[in-house]
Amino acid sequence: MKTMMLRSLLLFLLAVLLISPTVALFDCLKCPTDDSLDPKCLINIIPPWPICLFHDTKYFLAKAVDGASRCCGDDTSKCRCPKQDTDKYKKSIGDWCAGIAKCPQSAVKEDEIDEAKNAQGEVEEALQ
Repeated sequence: MKTMMLRSLLLFLLAVLLISPTVALFDCLKCPTDDSLDPKCLINIIPPWPICLFHDTKYFLAKAVDGASRCCGDDTSKCRCPKQDTDKYKKSIGDWCAGIAKCPQSAVKEDEIDEAKNAQGEVEEALQ
């Protein structure tokens, strides 16, 4: 009987927390967003959850623009995507490149791209 009452109380409190718009307990678990970016750009630069939690939109924009410079267009010989020979990649890369083309290319500075590359290098070193 006590466990049933305790369970009901916990469920009620959880429901209140989830429904209440003033409680921002779970904001830290949301992917970053930026209203100044075109929605098509934003969809294509933000990786899936939970990877999106590791950086901000500025970082993901720099990485996407850098990747698009190698993987979009006529010369893709410098593309480093390990799955570039798969059918899924070939079907989706055109849409991804079109989305990145909606991003403000001038907003990404060279130092931001270098910063993103350095962060990627640090992650790869840590994984080895």
